[in-house]
Amino acid sequence: MQANLLWVFLGIVILICLGALGIYIYVRTLNKKFDKLKEQFKEIQDLPIKETLTAVKKMHLIGVSQTSLEEWETKYHKNEADSLEMENDFAELAETINNYSHIKHSKEYLVYLEDRLADLKAESQDIYEGLHKLKASEKQNSERIESSVTGLENLLTKVKESEESFGIALPEVNKQLIQVKQTFDEFKALNENGDPIEAAKVVRKAERELEVVTELCNAVPALNSELSIFKDQIKDLTEGYHKLKKRKFKFNEEDGTIDEKLNTLKADYDELTDSLKRCDIEVVASGNRRLRQNIEHLYNVMQNEVDAKTYVSSTQSVVKEFVDHAYKNNRQLTIELDHASQSFVFHENELGRVRNFQHEIERIQIENDNLSTKLEQKRAIFTEVEMFYKQALSVLEDIENQQVEMDQTVVKMDSDLKEAEKAFDYFEFKMRVYKRFVEKHRLPGLPEEYLDYFFLVTDHIERLGVELGKIRVDTVLLNDYIGKINQEVEDVKAQTVELIDHASLAEQYMQYASRYRHEGEMQEVLDEAMALFDKYQYTESMNTVKVALSKIEPDAISRIDEFYENEKEVLE
Repeated sequence: MQANLLWVFLGIVILICLGALGIYIYVRTLNKKFDKLKEQFKEIQDLPIKETLTAVKKMHLIGVSQTSLEEWETKYHKNEADSLEMENDFAELAETINNYSHIKHSKEYLVYLEDRLADLKAESQDIYEGLHKLKASEKQNSERIESSVTGLENLLTKVKESEESFGIALPEVNKQLIQVKQTFDEFKALNENGDPIEAAKVVRKAERELEVVTELCNAVPALNSELSIFKDQIKDLTEGYHKLKKRKFKFNEEDGTIDEKLNTLKADYDELTDSLKRCDIEVVASGNRRLRQNIEHLYNVMQNEVDAKTYVSSTQSVVKEFVDHAYKNNRQLTIELDHASQSFVFHENELGRVRNFQHEIERIQIENDNLSTKLEQKRAIFTEVEMFYKQALSVLEDIENQQVEMDQTVVKMDSDLKEAEKAFDYFEFKMRVYKRFVEKHRLPGLPEEYLDYFFLVTDHIERLGVELGKIRVDTVLLNDYIGKINQEVEDVKAQTVELIDHASLAEQYMQYASRYRHEGEMQEVLDEAMALFDKYQYTESMNTVKVALSKIEPDAISRIDEFYENEKEVLE
């Protein structure tokens, strides 16, 4: 009995110890989590939010930046209140967490505190980053304003050191620089007096003014330099023109006299000078481009006239000589063509073209005489004379080339006629040679195809003779005939040689094959070959015997052919 009670007591003691151990371990776990949260809270408190806020407030922000600062400051104060409240929560939780009677409550409060700490951390980080960005942004703005002020100071120095380069625009440039400086001074005053909104407006105005005056200071020296150059060029043009007038130079005045153009240049220059004085740089820039083009044009007009005079002086005699030369050539060519037209047919309207040449040469001669008179009287515009000379020389050169071509055509016609007469005699001679060659071999007759072609070629030769006998010969047609007939005569020769060769070989094959007339069908072959020969079918006759003889004595054909080639008469 006592032993049982002892075991029960021991069991109760063990359970109590285990429960106490479990509570100890649980509380220790809560303490670890509490310490971790406390450490995270300290990290949040260590963020330099207050210091950053103080630094930004000292920057005297303006405009949107000032509004943004006020919003971040409001969030900061709320964040500070939340942090203080959380400190109290941590103190309260530290007391309750070790009170075993409130273990469950401590665990739930710890979870609640962890969620609040996450929100506080996010808010704190957001405020710190926002203030940091604002600080960096305003630093850049300050640097920008400082840079603008430095730029203004540099412009003031630049203008002061190079006042001559600004010319008559200097007073207006200085006026605008002073205006920009006053605007920046106004900004500084407003900023220092704590009027950020108005200061923001003024600084934007000052930056725009600085941008305008910077562009002005960069552009004016170059524009002023250009106008100075234009002034010298206009003076140079005026003096040069008066010198040319004294030397009796004339100019084309369809679009106005040189005096009027010089006056226009001077008026444009004066107007641009006034625009530069007002610092109207866009007007001056575009006006300078136009003035530059007009000055260059006038320079070119005068220089072209001077250059043209040099050309005219060196070319005047050349043109006259070329006109005389072309006239003489054309007259001689006309005589040659008239004479040749009595004997030859022309295809390129040579006579009509020569008459046109005459009209063109006379036109050039008349114009050249008129210009020569103007040159003698010093009334000529050299550029116009130069243009006429170049056009005239081009036309005369083309006429001369065509004259030479026509002259060569006449020479060629005469040569072609002589060649055609030789060819006609040659063709007739050859056809007689071929006829005698055939007659010499005393054939029983000639194939109809051969005779037809022979007579066709003979007709063509006779037609050539008819053309040669005409009063006016067409050498183009003659050359065409000769080309065709020449080939036809060669064909007749080839057919004649083939005809005699085949007839002669047929006879020799039959004569040799007669020794085998009693063998096989040779007698029938010989009879057939002779019948074909009598019908003037010499090629068929030759082939008939050749096939049969080749079967009996294969080497006989080659021996007969070789003997024939060595002994036959060659047709030249």
